[in-house]
Amino acid sequence: TVPSLILFLKMKSLSSLLIFVAFLERGGAFSPSSPLSTSTTVKKISRSSCLPNQNQGWNGSSTSLCRSLWGRKPSSSISLNQSDKGVDSGRDASDTKSISEVIDAVQSNLVDGELGSRGEGYFVLQIALILCILFGTVPVVGSVLNLVLGPGFVLLGGSVLSIGVVELGTNLTPWPSPPKNGSLVTDGLVFNEIRHPIYAGLIYLMFGISMWSGSAMRVLLCGVLWYLLDFKSDLEEDELVDKFGIDYIEYRERVKGKFVPSKLTEGIESTANKIGQSNEPAINDK
Repeated sequence: TVPSLILFLKMKSLSSLLIFVAFLERGGAFSPSSPLSTSTTVKKISRSSCLPNQNQGWNGSSTSLCRSLWGRKPSSSISLNQSDKGVDSGRDASDTKSISEVIDAVQSNLVDGELGSRGEGYFVLQIALILCILFGTVPVVGSVLNLVLGPGFVLLGGSVLSIGVVELGTNLTPWPSPPKNGSLVTDGLVFNEIRHPIYAGLIYLMFGISMWSGSAMRVLLCGVLWYLLDFKSDLEEDELVDKFGIDYIEYRERVKGKFVPSKLTEGIESTANKIGQSNEPAINDK
């Protein structure tokens, strides 16, 4: 027993430990006719030493080893593994069922309602615009639009800017504050349509150059320029109200357009409202 104990204390690997346990179970001696290998030892311990005996229950000499190796009875471990597999398979089945339910619901929604009353036109326009953005052009008329809008806005912007400078005359200043000796200009070819024709001309001109050159960055910067001039014009109008009082307030009420003529914006708004009203009965019927 003492030599066996010394041999056990010197053992450091799991396979050596298993061989030692088998050695004890065989009475401390190996038989030449049945050589002991690591695989047979593992097999013996997993089936003989770590499974309950019908008459004696658990093998007392190997119970502590089995529990130290697995932390619980192997039969319990097998049951837990089988239970975990059942939970995973149930979860996978539930996920598959949820996906199939979503697909079925989407297919049902596609055919729901009457054809022509579900707003298909908006969806078609949405897809068309997305495709135009992805391909970077409008089919058939893309090149024509570039040639028309580019030079067209350049010509429009230059004209509005020039007329505004002429009509403003000696009141022209780059600052938001009006000149001390300046006068209020409320009439003229462009001042009767928009309150800030010089700012509007700059925006049109820069947008035309951006379209003509096909530069997305320039178009983006035109939006930034619009925002800046809109903020600057608000400051300028506050200064004009302080200087000219009711005269400028009446002019602002008469000419509602700041950069774009009010007739044009009102026409676009009226057209949009008519389109929306024509779709209301179909939506209500649905």
